[in-house]
Amino acid sequence: MAAPEPALPRGVPSVAEALAHVGTTVAASSADVVAINLPVPVVGATELLRALPSSDAFLFGVQGQAQSAVGSVRRLLAQGEDPMASLRAWSDTVFEEVEVVPWPGRNPVPPRVHGGTAFATRGQAAPAEGWEGFGDGQFTLPRFTLTSDAGAALLTVVVDRHRDSLADLTDTLRRLLQHLRSPTHVLDARSVRVTTVEQLSRSVWREYIRHVLRAIERDGFVKLVAARRARIVGDRPFDDLAVFGRLLEAYPDCHLYLVRRGGRSFLGATPETLFSVRGHELHTHALAGSWVIPHGHDGAEEAEALLRSTKNTHEHEVVHRQIVDALTPYTTGIVSADRTTLRLRNLLHLETPVMATLHGDAHVIDVLHALHPTPAVGGLPKWPAVEWIRRHEPGHRGWYAGAVGWFDAAGDATFAVAIRCALLSGNEAWVYTGAGIVADSEPEAEYDETAVKQQPLFRALGVGG
Repeated sequence: MAAPEPALPRGVPSVAEALAHVGTTVAASSADVVAINLPVPVVGATELLRALPSSDAFLFGVQGQAQSAVGSVRRLLAQGEDPMASLRAWSDTVFEEVEVVPWPGRNPVPPRVHGGTAFATRGQAAPAEGWEGFGDGQFTLPRFTLTSDAGAALLTVVVDRHRDSLADLTDTLRRLLQHLRSPTHVLDARSVRVTTVEQLSRSVWREYIRHVLRAIERDGFVKLVAARRARIVGDRPFDDLAVFGRLLEAYPDCHLYLVRRGGRSFLGATPETLFSVRGHELHTHALAGSWVIPHGHDGAEEAEALLRSTKNTHEHEVVHRQIVDALTPYTTGIVSADRTTLRLRNLLHLETPVMATLHGDAHVIDVLHALHPTPAVGGLPKWPAVEWIRRHEPGHRGWYAGAVGWFDAAGDATFAVAIRCALLSGNEAWVYTGAGIVADSEPEAEYDETAVKQQPLFRALGVGG
């Protein structure tokens, strides 16, 4: 005799009711692809990935809103010189073929595609070391998407009526719904023991920054962002969900993200929103200029010093101005709030919130192309700086300093700048950080700043305790 289901929140169907709804909906639909909305209990952000382990998965959350996705019904691996044009054409086609079926009495939730883009395209070049399977950009229409917000959760199941076996899908969905009603998993109490930490040496960094400063002086760059990566080796494979969980606990106000592709996981906790759109309202911010808070300080003195710093305020205003200029062609009005500081543990950033209204013809992909990459991760002038970094920076960035997020058929979207991050592959991890270089930057100070920026991922990976 089957055990009774746990008590369910009001409005959440039983497993039998949900499965019957899916079967009836698929049978009645004439569309090629059907997206079916099902209310489910609210669970932790990682539960969908725990229930359905997959090499193709996505996790994204900020300030009480979270979404996770597994599987792929449609996929775009964007390569070539204009991946944004490919993404726009592909997503328009995908959204056009999907029929959304809401749960009775609920408003329909538009289908979403999830993914991200690299910092810079490689075209037909071989994938960068460690980034095989990610491409210049990759987006999917997932099989299952779980979203939660304001104390409610919704599972969207996407079915391709011509390619999918309804029996196999029903069996998977049954297991998933049972797990979401009573999450049970055994946590491995052992932690990975880090055996190796390899850093770029100060001498190599100093020489590279001198090269950057010569380019600023000689070629007229206002700013170039220098990046480095650290290699970490553990005594066994890193658990990406455990690392994600530690980041979520330590940085709940950041954008938390995890993208699995090709047996590797790219994850991080970034304070930088590239942009979000709801309706025609767009929100973003300039985030550039940093100051380290010494251990034991409350940060008030450092915040005042950061706001007075000529070097940092200049770097910040360069980023702010470029964001406003980039958005102007797609908006009917832009408003910038007062400059302030954003604190993340022992690091302060200058921040200027920016609000804008998109005009009717603006597409989310237009905004993504206009804003990515920002001068906070690339430099100015934008595209010459990106090209200089591609040619001269030691090691390829892959998706570090890229854009990670989602957008839907209604035009809503959220993208974050993929910084404060790591790429996991088995028992190896690469932690990426960068620093904005302007004419009066000091190599030693910038090296120390990147070391501070490494700490969130180092702690989450178990380095130093």
